[in-house]
Amino acid sequence: MIILQLKFKFLPSLRSQYETKISQRAKQDNYTALTDSNLKEASDLTIANLYWYFQDVPIKQMIHKNTINNKIEALRLDLSNT
Repeated sequence: MIILQLKFKFLPSLRSQYETKISQRAKQDNYTALTDSNLKEASDLTIANLYWYFQDVPIKQMIHKNTINNKIEALRLDLSNT
């Protein structure tokens, strides 16, 4: 994240691109506090963290989905044994 923060210092347009990506993803996921104006005021560290957070969301969803699928399968097995 430190490297990304340094990149933002030297390439402000890069930060703007990341803000746009974060904003789009926030709108998809209904994060209403992550407005364009709030992102403009956020620190470079916050933008870097948010960018990586949203990169991890599909992984979190996949883990959550697998957990639910495992619970359903366990219930099926339990019901079939009764």
